[in-house]
Amino acid sequence: MSATSGRGRRLAALACLILLTTGTGWAAYVQKRPCLQHAWVNDFQYTRHCYSDIYPLYTAEKLNVGAVPYRDHPVEYPVLIGGAMLVASNTAHAAPPPRRQKRNFEVTAILLGACLLLVTATTAQLAGRRRWDAVMIAVSPVVLFYAFYNWDLIAMAFAGLGMEAWRRRKPALAGVLFGLGAATKIYPAFLLVALLPLCWRAGQLRAWVRAAGAGVAAWIAVNLPIYLLYRNGWLEFYRLSRRRGAEIDTVWYQLRYLTDRFHSGLGRSVNDLVAPALTGNQSPGALNLLTLMLLVFLWSLIYLLVLRAPVRPRVPAVAFLVVVAFLLVNKVWSPQYALWYVPLGVLALPRWRVFVPWQIAELFVFYGALGYLAYWGDPAHGVTAGRFFVAVLVRNLVLIAMSVLMVRDMYKPDQDVVRRDGTDDPAGGVLDGAPENWPQWRRSRGKHAAGVPATHS
Repeated sequence: MSATSGRGRRLAALACLILLTTGTGWAAYVQKRPCLQHAWVNDFQYTRHCYSDIYPLYTAEKLNVGAVPYRDHPVEYPVLIGGAMLVASNTAHAAPPPRRQKRNFEVTAILLGACLLLVTATTAQLAGRRRWDAVMIAVSPVVLFYAFYNWDLIAMAFAGLGMEAWRRRKPALAGVLFGLGAATKIYPAFLLVALLPLCWRAGQLRAWVRAAGAGVAAWIAVNLPIYLLYRNGWLEFYRLSRRRGAEIDTVWYQLRYLTDRFHSGLGRSVNDLVAPALTGNQSPGALNLLTLMLLVFLWSLIYLLVLRAPVRPRVPAVAFLVVVAFLLVNKVWSPQYALWYVPLGVLALPRWRVFVPWQIAELFVFYGALGYLAYWGDPAHGVTAGRFFVAVLVRNLVLIAMSVLMVRDMYKPDQDVVRRDGTDDPAGGVLDGAPENWPQWRRSRGKHAAGVPATHS
């Protein structure tokens, strides 16, 4: 196949993926549209499952009266989301007053839709020869229901572009994009956490340092002016993150609910540990410390698995493990965070028989969470706590099962469908095909890496 025909096929595949993603984006807007046209009474936004943070925050953040985020009103989000709020609300002010809130949502949806296209396109690039795996992004039910739930797709676009820059062996540019993503949502910073043990193992720490340094510089560059000008408004996000209790999707909320309800002996001991952190009128410092300790433990375990694997693991698999570990122990797991690990899961484990049950489990949580919120207002039209907790448990078990499969692929690389044709790590950049750094890893690679190239070609 000539280079020209190969490029043509890549472009044709990308065009098909973009069309599919556009269709999903339109369906995502249609799914939210009832909440733009109907008053939010009798828990309409929950019983019709069309809730979005974007719509009510237009008034909650005082954007409807022309408030500038951070300057005129403290904003509970990082600065680039505040910037997106400002752009959308200023554009919406051109509409008649009765339509401005809806117009604000529509403008934001267009911005997020463009970000979704970037997520699909970068996933296709990162998949290498398996570019059609990105179809899973384009048709994902998680994407459909959460695309316009919050502003997370902006961070995901930065993360995807950053990973693409890393793939192209431009670590400084990758770091800048990760830093900008972290100024939107924390998730892109986790990609640097995932890259550290891989770069250490490959002797590519210089590339990681360049990426991390550029990321910190980019984050400071967009945050420092807002901090200096509107310190109190800028600090609101960090104050809220420190003081907030456990959200309903987390194991901590469920532990408190169950132990408060049943008061078993084990429950009392667990409740004594975490309940003070979960109550709304007390400091959540104990829970903050506990989640941090568990996160350090899990990330240390992941690093150990990476360093002991017979073949250096692929970047998406390690990134998936890092992100999921954070969410499993964190006190906040907002519903749309499911978007964070969809591209990583698709790249790390591109198998439809895994993808389909995974997406179904996420849908149960989506309907369960909104149903549980509706239950608070009217038990006759909601989902009980028990049913919702079962949905969350199933989703968590599915993510843990996927993580186990990824670890298995790390230790048995011949089971990794991406590596079966001799590919090393299409998303690896300087790591793709790089020789191992330490002698024991070189010997291990030669013994176990069936078909995996030892050096870059």
